[in-house]
Parts: sequence; structure tokens; C-alpha cells
Amino acid sequence: MIRHTRPPKRPLRVYTAVRLACEKPTIDGILDDRCWKTGEWAGDFTQWIPREGAKPSQPMQFKILYDDKNIYVAVRAFDNEPDKIIRKGGRRDEFNGDIVGVNFDSYHDHRTGFEFDVTAAGQKIDFVLTNPSNGDAN
Repeated sequence: MIRHTRPPKRPLRVYTAVRLACEKPTIDGILDDRCWKTGEWAGDFTQWIPREGAKPSQPMQFKILYDDKNIYVAVRAFDNEPDKIIRKGGRRDEFNGDIVGVNFDSYHDHRTGFEFDVTAAGQKIDFVLTNPSNGDAN
């Protein structure tokens, strides 16, 4: 007999974006601006791939700030083996090396997302994600 197990039901995660009440951050990858000291860093994530619902292999935190014109996202991606981080350069929208990003489900249809990523080498990637893992970088 084959038994399929599903990850346990988890409570809905709610993240609170914080409205900027001070100077906007400098976009330089260094999170020492005063604004990043406001609000809480979100963390305690679970995997999606390869084992949905499992503990992550490495911890990560993020924070979202906004003002009237922009959304600012900061990610703290920790790695206990930083020498193994892959920093491969490439063309824009090519997936090379280690990547971190954010996806906005602005239609709230759980099927369409607008994703913005950056590689460890600083390469930008943006695309539309659909159903839930097909992407279009055009």
C-alpha cells in the first residue's frame, strides 16, 4: 500500500508592511538605513520544494516597507557555508547561481505573480509566474 502524506495544515501567515516614517533606503544591498530598524523582520519559513512544509535548509528573513510611490523589500538570506554561494554572472533574466526574490500576487488569484529576483552576482531577473511554476521573462 502506498500512502501519500500531506504537510500539516498551517495557520495563514500574515505579514505587515510598514509605511515609511523616515528617509527612504539607499538601494545598495546594505541594510543599515534607519528605516530598516522599523517594524519586525519576518521569518520562520517552510519549504515548498523539494519537501513542502519541511523546515528550510537555511534561515531567511524579510521586511517590506512602502511609501506613496515605491515598495522596498529587504531580504536577509543566511548561509552556514558562504564559500559555496554561487556567484555566476549572466544576461538579464537568466537564472544563474544563487538567487533570492519576491513575488507579488497582486490579482490575489493564487495563480499569477509578478516576480523580481537578484542573483548573488547582482544580476536582475523579472518575470510573470503562472500556475504556479510557469514563468515568462519577456
